[in-house]
Amino acid sequence: MREIEYKGKRKDTNEWVYGYFWKAFGEHFFIKSLTKDKKSYADFEIKPETLGQFTGLYDKKHNKIYEGDIVVLNDDAYELFTIKWDEKTAAFIFESEDLSYSFDNYSGHDLEVIGNIHDNPNII
Repeated sequence: MREIEYKGKRKDTNEWVYGYFWKAFGEHFFIKSLTKDKKSYADFEIKPETLGQFTGLYDKKHNKIYEGDIVVLNDDAYELFTIKWDEKTAAFIFESEDLSYSFDNYSGHDLEVIGNIHDNPNII
């Protein structure tokens, strides 16, 4: 079974939360996530622009790969890629300014997450 998970930055603290996404009144975005004590769940309102879905893949260091992550391919730090959802193929892709790849020929183990577009916009 495929794991469905999202991440987003909390509106109140700017911290990342991970869990299940839901939306209220078309304007408010929430993630249901474990609380810090890990004994219960809470709904945290997030900044909508930071919402990213887990791709179902792990990078070579076994980090989860999310939409919006910045990755390098096979240790080639000269070419940075961003994980995106492609509407045409209905699949996650990783792309740079010049190149775009699907995960058909690559696995997450070919990639290494080095940041994300929200915390590290300057490295793109």
